[in-house]
Amino acid sequence: MKKKISALFVLSLFIFGLFASSGESGAVSAQRYSALRSPSYSGSLEDVFVNPAALPLMRENILFKVSASSCEAYNTSLLFSSSPTSYIQNMENELQGTVVSGSIALTAKFSNKLEDRTVRDDKAFFNIYTGVDLEIDLGYKLGKHFAFGFRLGGGNSLIREDKKVSSYIDVVKNALFSAYEKVDESERFTSSFGIMLFNDNLSFGATTSSIIGENIGVSSYLSTIIGNTTVAVSYRGDMYSEEGELNLLVPRIGASLSGMGVGKERAVSVSGDLSIQLLKNAYVDAGLKYQYIVKNEEISSILSLSVLGALEDFTLAINLAFDFIGENRFLPSIVFTYSN
Repeated sequence: MKKKISALFVLSLFIFGLFASSGESGAVSAQRYSALRSPSYSGSLEDVFVNPAALPLMRENILFKVSASSCEAYNTSLLFSSSPTSYIQNMENELQGTVVSGSIALTAKFSNKLEDRTVRDDKAFFNIYTGVDLEIDLGYKLGKHFAFGFRLGGGNSLIREDKKVSSYIDVVKNALFSAYEKVDESERFTSSFGIMLFNDNLSFGATTSSIIGENIGVSSYLSTIIGNTTVAVSYRGDMYSEEGELNLLVPRIGASLSGMGVGKERAVSVSGDLSIQLLKNAYVDAGLKYQYIVKNEEISSILSLSVLGALEDFTLAINLAFDFIGENRFLPSIVFTYSN
């Protein structure tokens, strides 16, 4: 009965998504700066959202997963000022449900993003973007050392304009009860392709996003593809000893390159993490990542600290990112998941 109720809950998200819409904006994703995510990592469903080729490599045997996340992008000078509600600046909350069946994963995402902060009469006002995204991931494994995957998704935008927010209670009230309008010409279609080459310890991953709908000539097609591509490589220690027992400590290191020098967003990152395996379904994973990002000629130099704890069907991840150059210099996020 519990599985049926949970499956109906996720299905309801999909049905609602057929009639709702979702906004793409400048808010920060809860997983964007996680030290535990890379196109060359595999093993969890979260890795599939980075590279769909990781789908057939999941160590989890799950039917569905539901996650709730909240993240912020703080301007630290504003955070410690006397400005009203300075602890709410670029808040993004998301509820996500995924159903997995063999080589297919179906995902619906309900998001609520606060942007365009203004202050009038000692009160803070925001434009609030709300909606639902739908996504399908397909992944296949060929032989012992190669996997590939595809992702298709879409959505559009709803907006609640110029809403007063004095507390977190107002965030909830506006998300659930205030009137909204559709953003004109906000419909979008997204797709991506990923591959992974791997053996017991080494892994190489590459992903590229679609340029479907872009009006470009043949001569610029290749450079656009390269600009939308991320490549990554990683090494992970053995999870099991030669005797077949869990190793207590499992280290992992990785590096990635995005944009290849020609994309709208170019980035290089290096990361490392250490997993403490207490039991097969109980572990703690802690990691560090450094990213150097150039987006629309704006530079970010970001150091991330991520800690994830897992116990049976539940996980809790906390990410703390610090941008030493950008305007929004502190980017905390928290992600809670339940799977079965």
